[in-house]
Order: sequence, then structure tokens, then C-alpha cells
Amino acid sequence: MADRSGTDEHVLRFKQEPILKEQWAREDERLLWFDLPSQGYVASVIGGQSRIPHVALNEVRGSLVDAPEWPLPSEQLVNGRFLGEEWADDPSIMWWVFAAGPSEDAVLLGDHLVQVPDEAFLVMTTQRFAVVVKGKHLADEEQASGGGLFGRAKAVAAQVQRVAESVKSDNGPVSYAEVPVERIARVEAVDLGCGIPRATFIRLEFTDGSALLARVPRGFAEAHAEHFAS
Repeated sequence: MADRSGTDEHVLRFKQEPILKEQWAREDERLLWFDLPSQGYVASVIGGQSRIPHVALNEVRGSLVDAPEWPLPSEQLVNGRFLGEEWADDPSIMWWVFAAGPSEDAVLLGDHLVQVPDEAFLVMTTQRFAVVVKGKHLADEEQASGGGLFGRAKAVAAQVQRVAESVKSDNGPVSYAEVPVERIARVEAVDLGCGIPRATFIRLEFTDGSALLARVPRGFAEAHAEHFAS
């Protein structure tokens, strides 16, 4: 899986920030931070059961992005033979979901992330946390993929559609899934794993008790947490 250099990261962020502000953000909200698309897998522990890689448990709007051909996470992880934070030492795991059940916010976000590999921006504003993609990567609204809980997924899709309708270009950014900030209990930077240096993640804890962890470049996690708290 390819890693971006610090220079590449800076250039891509410089190009993307005005696009998000001008084409995606609402007039009355402020962009706090965003993470660029990454090559890597979503993993999860839901109701005590690990899924590595994670597969969508809810019905979500279909994606036109091809399934990746990346190397799978280590056999030890895939088979559930890991303890505590050991999963964080596998660089193929970019996002980790913890939840009690499939209807919780972190799972819904993870379900959408797995549909758009290497195409999803994670964006935090003063109003919402969103999985954002280019409109051209999404299938027609009536096309869905994934598992059950269709009612809630339809509500998410309707919310996404309202945003998408305001975007004229198929290449413009649209929300694929989002959670209002009122449902976010905490955002914090955490170092995990047994490696040296340890892996850095931003951890979003939701009011339903679920959590989404995203691997981020060192130094970004602290800034993300500070922006949310300020």
C-alpha cells in the first residue's frame, strides 16, 4: 500500500480544502479538519465479534468504486488471534470500529467507508462529521448494498441526497454518511500498538457508546482533537 510523503500530503490538502469549503460546506458551518483518502481496511469489533476486514452490516447507497486488490491484514488479525492493541501495528488497518450493535453510529460510518476504498475523505465541521466522496463514485440513489436495517439507512441516504442535489458537478464532493456533532461525545488523540513509535489515531466516541478510530499522520491527531474542543 502506497504511503504519501509529507510534501504530497501538504499539496493535496492545499488543493482540497478550498473545494470542501466552497462546494460542500454549508454557509453557516466552519471546516475544522479533514483527512485525505487512504489505502487501507476498516476493521471492527461489534458485540464482541471481530470482523477483519469489516463488511457492511447495514444497507447503504451503492458505490461505483471497484473492490481493492490490496494485501489482506495479517492472518493473525483475520483469525482473531490478537490481544488488546496489537491490531494497531498492522499498517493495513486504517480504521477501527468498536460498537455494541450494528445500528450504532460508528458502524454506519464504517459501513460506508468500506464501500469507497481509497476515495473517502473524513471531514469534521462545526456541525457534523462526514464521510465525503466525489459524487461520481456513488450509484443511483435506489441502488443499495450491504446488510439490514434498511429504514435507518434510507434516512441516511435521504440526508445525503439533499446535500448531493446542491452539487452541480459529478466530480464535486458530497456526503456519503454523516453524524451531527450533537452525537459526538469526545474526540481525542491516542497512541496505540506495541511498535516504536506507536501508531497514532484520532478517536471519535459517539453518544451511543460506539467509537471510530482513524489512523492519521503523527501530529495531526492532537490538532484534530484541539480543534474539536475549541
